[in-house]
Amino acid sequence: MNRFLVVYVFALLSFAIIWESVTVWLYSQPDSVFAKMWYIPEICRNFRFLPFQKQVKTITEDFFSFVILCNYIIPISMYVTVELQKFFGSMFFEWDIDMYDERSDKPAKAKTSDLNEELGQVEYLFADKTGTLTENDMQFRMCSVGGNVYRQTGNHLFVKRDLLSGADLIVPSTLTSELVELFVVLALCHTARIDCRSVGSCDLNPDDRHYEYQSCSPDEKALLEACQRFGIVYRGVHGGFAVLTVLGQQRRFAVNHILCFDSHRKRMSVIVSDENGNIRLLCKGAETAIFERVVKGEIEMVETHINEFAKKGLRTLVVATRQLSQEEFLDYDSILNDAKTSLENREEKLSKAYDIVEDKLVLLGATAVEDRLQDGVMETVHALREAGIKVWVVTGDKEETAVNVSYSAGHFSHEMNTLSLTKQGTSADCGTAIESLLSETEKSGEVKGQAHALVIDGKSLTLALEGHSDRLLALCKRCAAVLCCRLTPLQKSLIVRLVKSDISRPTTASVGDGANDVSMIQESDVGLGIMGREGRQAARYSDYAFARFSFLRKALLVHGHLFYHRIAVLVQYFFYKNVAMVAAQIYFTFFSAASAQTLFSGYYLMFFNLFFTALPIMVFGVFEKHRSISQLMNDPSLYRGIRGNQMLSNWNFLRWNLLAIWHSLVFFFGALFAFQPGNSPFNNGLDYGIDDLGTVVMTVCVLTVNIKLILETYNINGMTAGAFFLSFAAYFVMTLVCSSLFWTFFSDTVDLHGSFQMMLGSAYVWFLIILLTFTALLPDIVIRTIRDTTNFRHRLNIDDVNHNHVNSYLSIVPDRHHPTVRPPVRTWTFNNGAVVDSSSPDSVQRMTISPRRDFAGSVSSRSRLISTSSAEGESPADSKVYLPLMASQRTSASLSCGSYTTSFSRSGSCSTRRLRFD
Repeated sequence: MNRFLVVYVFALLSFAIIWESVTVWLYSQPDSVFAKMWYIPEICRNFRFLPFQKQVKTITEDFFSFVILCNYIIPISMYVTVELQKFFGSMFFEWDIDMYDERSDKPAKAKTSDLNEELGQVEYLFADKTGTLTENDMQFRMCSVGGNVYRQTGNHLFVKRDLLSGADLIVPSTLTSELVELFVVLALCHTARIDCRSVGSCDLNPDDRHYEYQSCSPDEKALLEACQRFGIVYRGVHGGFAVLTVLGQQRRFAVNHILCFDSHRKRMSVIVSDENGNIRLLCKGAETAIFERVVKGEIEMVETHINEFAKKGLRTLVVATRQLSQEEFLDYDSILNDAKTSLENREEKLSKAYDIVEDKLVLLGATAVEDRLQDGVMETVHALREAGIKVWVVTGDKEETAVNVSYSAGHFSHEMNTLSLTKQGTSADCGTAIESLLSETEKSGEVKGQAHALVIDGKSLTLALEGHSDRLLALCKRCAAVLCCRLTPLQKSLIVRLVKSDISRPTTASVGDGANDVSMIQESDVGLGIMGREGRQAARYSDYAFARFSFLRKALLVHGHLFYHRIAVLVQYFFYKNVAMVAAQIYFTFFSAASAQTLFSGYYLMFFNLFFTALPIMVFGVFEKHRSISQLMNDPSLYRGIRGNQMLSNWNFLRWNLLAIWHSLVFFFGALFAFQPGNSPFNNGLDYGIDDLGTVVMTVCVLTVNIKLILETYNINGMTAGAFFLSFAAYFVMTLVCSSLFWTFFSDTVDLHGSFQMMLGSAYVWFLIILLTFTALLPDIVIRTIRDTTNFRHRLNIDDVNHNHVNSYLSIVPDRHHPTVRPPVRTWTFNNGAVVDSSSPDSVQRMTISPRRDFAGSVSSRSRLISTSSAEGESPADSKVYLPLMASQRTSASLSCGSYTTSFSRSGSCSTRRLRFD
């Protein structure tokens, strides 16, 4: 917008300079025809005889006269309209009922209105994992202690002898000493507080089930609840002691120091003393932060178990302890107290103190908690990818966990070539690895449709950014999906900055839910916050916030698309209508001896942008929907057509201005030709004057620019129709009133007195106005016809277009449940005797089916047959079956319910959908 404004300011000044130069040259000629014109001021007719000082004064005055005459080409009122349009647009964003989450009672929030159109320009989306793609609702699932893996089923722990095969499950009669020690450490090493579910006090409540824990970390809450289920209950702090119930026996621990978690250390610790005076350091954290400090324990065994946990998509923590002597404790106590009370460089001293204390650990085991995906994640990721948005997942989780979740969320697919840039030791090794991966992408680039996925960890990212950032960016640009794991909050912002540094200056957006995502959100062009379970820090610092990741689809593909289209048309329309009006004034200067005489009365110039053309474009900017919401949601590829600021490209800018010039040529020269001497437009034979000519030109101009906007409008509703009606009515009523009375305080209206009535009373003038308006708009009518024809054909073919999803899933589920790990691309639902295809809700085929709820599903493809009934822990009604759909193979699926069968088939690049009942 500002770029266009600069162009118009330059054009205005250039025109004034050129025109003044030509005028001075003409006035300086000895036999100039202008010198014989009686209406030219004497000082101009005798210009060549004036002293130099008066010549300079005359030139300066004429120059600014031309600038003032044509300054209406600069649409100052556009900035007011844009701000109002953005403000109302942000209100509609918040009012969108589809982005309201009933479970949390949270509507969408727009923290700013300045970035509305940027939602339609996103090229890279950086998404946190925990709490953004997942629910952030942690549940304890497994742990590794003493070389064994324990799995929670219900309220019992099963020991799993063979982790890989899943066989030989044995229920232990009692908790082993290793398990008890692990749960005691987990019950003490945290920063959670305790509440009471009952109304009464929580002080040493005899019923352990009445305790409820609140923590800023969902992992801590899940682990404390698991400890409670297995008889190790944290009962709060009483009398300065942390009270635990360990298998029915009450114990007290003095918490001497808490070494809080931070993203750099990736661990937290506490120093506690028990009733017998034993002092211990209890520590938990990421395996990368613990293993390097372990001096005793089965590291290889625990690491193997952790990797298997991570492959299942579980979040892991390593637990370690250390027995401290009295002398060691006193030394550490002094070091920690000095650091905590320091007034200078306190954070740095604390970090050094923590590094000294958290050492020489004894490995105890590891835990694994589950955080399930949010509903609709896969569908949203697929839609964003089809829209041309590259999705990067950035997380602090372990690599295996992050990779598993990426596959579950549809971020990665098995058809992608996975590239790994992890565990690099030196900068040179990292550079070599990047070049090797670049070569691999170049070689595989010859394979049509081959997509790449890149996995990079925090340590390798640090090395890559030090001296290989350009090559890393080149590698990332060749990948369809990028996963960054084990990142600190600072590294999250650095990866966003890396992408923003690209020469193409892409528009970036980041979405997260926690405080560790704030730096990433602030670094991005558009910050998106998830109002989840991990506080409100991300939502507080974001530009837009909502409760579910799936709402991102509508926020970008619908609101972003419409916001951008509206603002693009609004900006170009403002420049267009002002050019159309001012250009007629410029043409008139050729017929007024360059005298700076205005064609239009000051009344027209004052109210042209204020009343005659302002309201329709304002309503257009708020309510226009050039495509339906369902079309924008179901066809994400439409988003590609607006990215890169395509609607405000130089070509579109030129097209709007060429139309404006054409319209102005028709306005002015059409009226001038019709009002030739001898062609009286009035019944009484009177000739026309300059005000009559200006009135006709302005009338055609107002009608044309408003009807032009009608041709750009696709959503004609009561508001838009009312706006156009009021605009036309304002022009005719106000001008009629203005020309009917003498307004002594507005001298410019004196010359208009009676002019408009005479114009309206002439059939010749009415015919002229209609003819010129139609002639001016003829190219616009042709453009609209071609555009509508193209869009109609696109809508007819949209369901038959194969978008080649490299990894989509067919899900067949009953109507009461939705998949949480792999949201469906297409869903068939048995619903009260109806079978509904969710991708085509407008086409519902109703059949009478058996009321039985149990069914069996089977899926077959060219290479394999998969059958399923109820999954573990689910009733038969919860059964579902997933099928990876390859674009190049024939695939079919069927679901039977009683004697009825529904089937799906797909062959090659064509997709055939049918419901068959046998």
